[in-house]
Amino acid sequence: MKNNKLFTKIIVAAVLILPLFFFAFSFRTATAASVIETKPALFLSKTRVQLNGFLNPSDLSLPANYWFEWGRTDALGNFTYPRTVRTTASRSISERITLPDPAVNYFFRVVIQNHESKEYGQIMLLKVPNETIDSKSFSNTVSGTSLLISQSNTDTLVVAAVLPLAVNHTIANLSFPNGAESVVAGKAGDVFEFLVGIENISDKPVYNLHISDKLSVFLEFFEASPNYKYSNSSQNEVSWDIPKIASRARLEFTIKVRGKKFSENVVIENIVTVANKDFLVDSATTTILLNNSPLELIFKSKNKKVPPGGISEYEIYYRNEAEISLINANLQIFLPEELQFKESDRKFAEKDNALSLEIGEIKPGQEDIIQFTAVVSEAAKNKKTIVVFATIKYQKNLSLNEELLTVVAESIVDKDFMNLTAAIIENNTLPSVIVSIIIIALLGLLIILFYRHRLYRDRKEKESLVLADTIKELEQKLKILTENQEEQTGEHGE
Repeated sequence: MKNNKLFTKIIVAAVLILPLFFFAFSFRTATAASVIETKPALFLSKTRVQLNGFLNPSDLSLPANYWFEWGRTDALGNFTYPRTVRTTASRSISERITLPDPAVNYFFRVVIQNHESKEYGQIMLLKVPNETIDSKSFSNTVSGTSLLISQSNTDTLVVAAVLPLAVNHTIANLSFPNGAESVVAGKAGDVFEFLVGIENISDKPVYNLHISDKLSVFLEFFEASPNYKYSNSSQNEVSWDIPKIASRARLEFTIKVRGKKFSENVVIENIVTVANKDFLVDSATTTILLNNSPLELIFKSKNKKVPPGGISEYEIYYRNEAEISLINANLQIFLPEELQFKESDRKFAEKDNALSLEIGEIKPGQEDIIQFTAVVSEAAKNKKTIVVFATIKYQKNLSLNEELLTVVAESIVDKDFMNLTAAIIENNTLPSVIVSIIIIALLGLLIILFYRHRLYRDRKEKESLVLADTIKELEQKLKILTENQEEQTGEHGE
């Protein structure tokens, strides 16, 4: 009887607790789904766009990397440089890009990834503004500049800008591929050269321009284009005052800086501002990664092009350039959904298409090369750029915080590209195929040589027979001539 009462209590408790459990699970799932959100984009000019998003990493295991993906179709294919999140504070995020063709529409979304999982924001349409503005348009002001903004029925924000200037901002000596405006990696003491281009895209002159670049405290200014002004080392600001820039005219400026000494890896974002009393225009952000890591880390794709269903090969090289050992080192590789890990010379742990390898201690001067292959999905979109991230986490000392160093490798899906080596490896037929090809080639060569020898011999035999017949015929003619001559000589003697 007591057992029956106990059983009844367990059933009642289960009925009461299970809904709470499912509610908590659903709430957690909903919370996890809102870690990252894509927000409407903002057009700064016909080709310059600011991609926006919102980040809420409170339930996310940090550190993590986020970036924007964009392209002409919902397959996307381009990406901005990844940025690292280390704190749980919610924030708005944005990146500026230049559209290669302002005559077509684009799609974009924001992505965040850590060592456990990857979250995607919704894909949004980036509708390029044209001369026709929706009747629901309204006026707005951004940085003192009047814009026309059209809100469509979708989540897309369409903006037609009327800024008179276009400002380009790049780093001359190095650039990072595919999507980022200009990103370089360097160390203290390296020299970086900023190139700034300002073009008046309006039909009227623009007057009294003030061009300024407030440099990071990690950069030491030492040279610029003529007529510059430099405030002081504490402000670290370089500027020019331009009385007038004619319609359709273009001005160019250079700024040379040197990386200062620093105690940790830093990301330096540099923006040039051009303004007068009527408007203010910011340039695209250029980024320098000042690497203070004792590790040299190189990650590359061995085959830059790979067909759908083919094998993509990757190689990672690292070396400890410090005089101390690095401890608790761990290598993590984040594969996109178009790639499926195949094999490696090391024993990687796999989880959610992310690979992890415990390295442990890396002694001074120690170096290593790690290789792995991955299969490209048959459904991978043609011409899509496949981006793979590799991160090494380590500690210089047990009492110090964990540091990390991230690098990127990429390859392009090309359905017309034949990767014969990858196909051979994929089918595990490398030895037999090569042996068969060699044997067939040798047999073919022997047959050709034998056949040519037979032709040569037959030709020589025919030539010998013809020559013999000719000699024999000549001998007979010579004999006849000799006999005729002897007969004639006899007749003259008589």
